[in-house]
Amino acid sequence: MKWFDFVVLGIILLVIILQTIRAGKGMGLILLEAVGLLGCAKLTLSVYERVSQAVSISQPLALGGIFVISVIIWIIVAAILNNLTQWSWGQFDSFLGFIFGIVCAWTVGHMFLRFLILLYGPESTTASLIIESPVTKEILYFKTFTALFNLLNSARIGQEDTTPEKVLERR
Repeated sequence: MKWFDFVVLGIILLVIILQTIRAGKGMGLILLEAVGLLGCAKLTLSVYERVSQAVSISQPLALGGIFVISVIIWIIVAAILNNLTQWSWGQFDSFLGFIFGIVCAWTVGHMFLRFLILLYGPESTTASLIIESPVTKEILYFKTFTALFNLLNSARIGQEDTTPEKVLERR
């Protein structure tokens, strides 16, 4: 494991712990933040190249700047919405906060790795080390989740209805 693996794992662990602790007061804010972070990441990844060309700034600066600014705006909006709704599931708040904290942490880790890859240049040796890292593959490409989903999907598709007619047709 390289330094960036430890840094991104530390960021993910810190965000999960903070969001779980904060969820003790109600999971609504954590839910809104998780949804907002996903939206901010999607927005950032779809516009940062055009913004960097239009404003003549580097792509890493555009990616980081757009993400940070949109997250700050969303956190303010989420706080306002949470004050209006005060969502809570009582005893399940900490557990749900943990789940939504994983979403927040994964999103922040994903954007951090994207930033590092752009910062060092996609063709550099450091970027190739980052991309080849097992931690990075999990965070950027959801490799284990995808493999598990494909396994479950193939198991579901593989089973057919076992009517007497179909059993006789197989013989």
